[in-house]
Amino acid sequence: MSGLCENSCKEGYNVAGSDLERKAITQEMEEMGIKIYMGQVEENVKDKGIDLFVYSTAIRETNPEYKYVVENNIYKKSHASFAENNE
Repeated sequence: MSGLCENSCKEGYNVAGSDLERKAITQEMEEMGIKIYMGQVEENVKDKGIDLFVYSTAIRETNPEYKYVVENNIYKKSHASFAENNE
């Protein structure tokens, strides 16, 4: 996922993400200007003007961010689908 975030950021997209814990890669992404939220809660995506929500296979339908996206009809794509169509 980090590779897609970095590439999208370099292409000029406004990118944000979340993770369960801070890691070296999350720090690197923050240094690139990517907003990284710690934890996965609805507030990370609520009222953020999201055009596209890309999610990994680790995200379940019970994930608060995913649930908000579904309930609010925000366009979403799996990591694999996004990567396939944006190479």
